[in-house]
Amino acid sequence: MAESIQICIIGAGISGLLAAAFLQDSILSSACIIDPNFFGGDLMEKWCCVKSNTTAKQIVDALDKVPRFKHLLIPYLHEFGDGEVVPLKLIAQAIKELAKPILDQMKKEVGTVQEIRVDSAGNVVTLDTGVVIIAEKVILCTGIQPRVLTYPAPCIPLDIALDAGRLGNYVKKGQSIMVFGLNHSGTLVLSNLGKLCSRVYGVYKGEKPFIFARDDEYDGIKQESAVIADGILAGGMPNCTLLSLTKDGPAVDRIIKYCDYVVYCVGFKQKGLIVKKNDTLIGLSDYNSKTAILSEKSKIWCYGAGFPNSTDYKGKIYYDVGISSFVEYMLRTFPTF
Repeated sequence: MAESIQICIIGAGISGLLAAAFLQDSILSSACIIDPNFFGGDLMEKWCCVKSNTTAKQIVDALDKVPRFKHLLIPYLHEFGDGEVVPLKLIAQAIKELAKPILDQMKKEVGTVQEIRVDSAGNVVTLDTGVVIIAEKVILCTGIQPRVLTYPAPCIPLDIALDAGRLGNYVKKGQSIMVFGLNHSGTLVLSNLGKLCSRVYGVYKGEKPFIFARDDEYDGIKQESAVIADGILAGGMPNCTLLSLTKDGPAVDRIIKYCDYVVYCVGFKQKGLIVKKNDTLIGLSDYNSKTAILSEKSKIWCYGAGFPNSTDYKGKIYYDVGISSFVEYMLRTFPTF
């Protein structure tokens, strides 16, 4: 038999945990949060070895704006200097510990959501375990997954390429590997590969291989990845060749035939989830990035890396992914009860 509640949060990664922190005490007994394992989301499971682009002070300042976390000592982060960047794993662990007292007051359902059906009863959420929950309002925090291309070479998953320890199980001296995309992740991958294999090719779009935040580029690389890029440009990685997909397209097609692996660092996409109203699909990409509402036809709000806030900078739209932007977005748009 379906259980009826006021709010259901789908996903217990950092955005889902932050969403739980925005719930009033009076609603917690009629709130549910769903996750396959409650381990801490992809930051704990896949990206734990990656450093963020955000300093410890920026993270602490952002969390201090969450009413429930205000003036609390943030676990782990107080050990870092204000200007130091923090591994994603520690950010996830800190928010997980802060949110634990809140989740202890909510219903926790272990499982994966298969479908949300919007009807007159509310949002009908069906899990792979067979559990059905009817929620007046739903908060989607379902995360992202890496995009991939279709070049004819075996692919090393991005989470492995970013983890130097695991990457060593794939890559050997004498091998050649091609990396597509020289953003923050791509630059870190080049650094990892440069220490392990004989030849690395970094493939980029546009006029320059690296776009730096210091050059007033909104999505430019900074912190560790900027240091790595400077070193590559200065010749500090002689086994790395940079190729422009625009200018060197034929060379890319020729060289990739002899590469042992490829790594795709070409951005991310939303994880798939079926949402229907009257048997009509509601596209996740149709969410309103200003209001966080998925559709006017439903009471579904969307947050996290899969549903970021948008910013117009110099006439171009960018999407903000990070703790600070998540918190600011929720402060502006989180539903009331």
